[in-house]
Amino acid sequence: MVSISNSLVLLLFGIFGKTLGSTNRFVSYIDRLNGWWDTAVLEAWGVPGYVSEPYAYNVLILSFYLSSGSAVDALDPWVDPTGYFSTQTMQTICNCTNPTDDSFRQGLMNIYHAHGIKLIMSCFGSTDYPTQSTNPNTLGMNIANFVKQYQLDGVDLDWEDTNAFSSGAFTLCVCVCMRTGLGETWLSNLTSTIRSQLPSSQGYIITHAPQVCVAKQTKKKTITCLFVAIAMTCKKKNMRKKKKKTMT
Repeated sequence: MVSISNSLVLLLFGIFGKTLGSTNRFVSYIDRLNGWWDTAVLEAWGVPGYVSEPYAYNVLILSFYLSSGSAVDALDPWVDPTGYFSTQTMQTICNCTNPTDDSFRQGLMNIYHAHGIKLIMSCFGSTDYPTQSTNPNTLGMNIANFVKQYQLDGVDLDWEDTNAFSSGAFTLCVCVCMRTGLGETWLSNLTSTIRSQLPSSQGYIITHAPQVCVAKQTKKKTITCLFVAIAMTCKKKNMRKKKKKTMT
């Protein structure tokens, strides 16, 4: 297995659709590493040839890119290789005498791709909530430019801004979504902007890690909801109600 601390492993059954084809995808989020220098980082990143055991992951996600534009945790060494790798290791990876950050990253991508592995980055996480403070179109452009600049295969949106769904007059996350659509609209605009700059026709991947609403305690009962599925259902119901009122 890959030496990864605090990684969330998900088995996704073809939900990427045409972007990745019908093959099952084994995905690992990589956040905090067991080692932060040289080949220990390569092992934690799951670089073929540097892991102690074989693994079945074919999509690896480095966390995190923050809305401020900074890279933290496992993504940081990818952005600044010279701060984490010896010259000898960088030379080996890029198969060159005078390695640069770009040639090192390209060498790693060549290794990943030769083994059928896609490498993308994850945005936001549990501490970054840009929904009400950052324009989604501007942020989408920044994310897309970052992916291109640092030679990644795409982006995962680990958007966990539960308050965008749970604030307001109601305590249930889905009710606010049904009333205002704040979170829905913001995330939709962000995703559309990113896709316009990272087209699937060029092989770029965009994935989402849906935030499951925590159990909300009311005076009468506790309700747990998966906002993505329920919010879409609520929106459709509201649209049908509006149509009926218009007809009457």
